[in-house]
Amino acid sequence: MNSKSMRWVALGLVLAVIIIVWRLVGAAPALDAESAAPVSPLPLPEGFKQVETSLLALAVPEGWSVGKSGKELIFTVNGEKAGETETLDWFDAQSWTHIRPNHSEQTEFAEVSDIPAPAAGNSRDFRLYKIRLVHTKPAAQLDPDWHYDDTRWYWTDSGRKMSYGVYFNEAEVDEGTMVKVVSSIRLKADGK
Repeated sequence: MNSKSMRWVALGLVLAVIIIVWRLVGAAPALDAESAAPVSPLPLPEGFKQVETSLLALAVPEGWSVGKSGKELIFTVNGEKAGETETLDWFDAQSWTHIRPNHSEQTEFAEVSDIPAPAAGNSRDFRLYKIRLVHTKPAAQLDPDWHYDDTRWYWTDSGRKMSYGVYFNEAEVDEGTMVKVVSSIRLKADGK
């Protein structure tokens, strides 16, 4: 073969390698904005399914319906709201009073230490708080009197200055289910 033919063969080989690499790289699954940092499948308790937001993944009972409200999830059971996720600025026992919802009475605020912290990148400074609230009708509202109780669980991360929570309607969700959901939470490594 002459040198001109060898150049064409070499060019053809280089192009073939580029096409093969391009196809292999192009075959990688595309990620949408909501799942930009996928979380590996959770170890699910029996009868639970995995759901995700842009910041975290968690397990909820299979019978729960899951809807979205912005970046948060809303859980319903038999048409009744059972709970939802909530992302807040970081807080601790002292600063919680500035975040606590209006028209609510706090009946418990406790740090929980027997549930392991969620996997969350390099940050390890997590605290888990369990907060019980009784919500009542504002005095100016004309509807009949009402109240409901909820239990809120927040993983607070002082490194990211964020709190990742899920709260439950106590009339719809028992404490055992709450603990299974809360202990399944996994933060996405690049969640902000």
